[in-house]
Amino acid sequence: MAFNLPHLPLAAYAGQQLLLKLAVQSFYTAFTQGDELWQKLPAAPEGG
Repeated sequence: MAFNLPHLPLAAYAGQQLLLKLAVQSFYTAFTQGDELWQKLPAAPEGG
């Protein structure tokens, strides 16, 4: 990034937490809604 801010590590941490929260919500939604959402996604490789 082009920014040299003293709070950049804090911003990066907050960004990671936000992405993690969104990922958890996405997985939770997918699991609670059942298989119809997974059928829209390309097949995941086994063991991955």
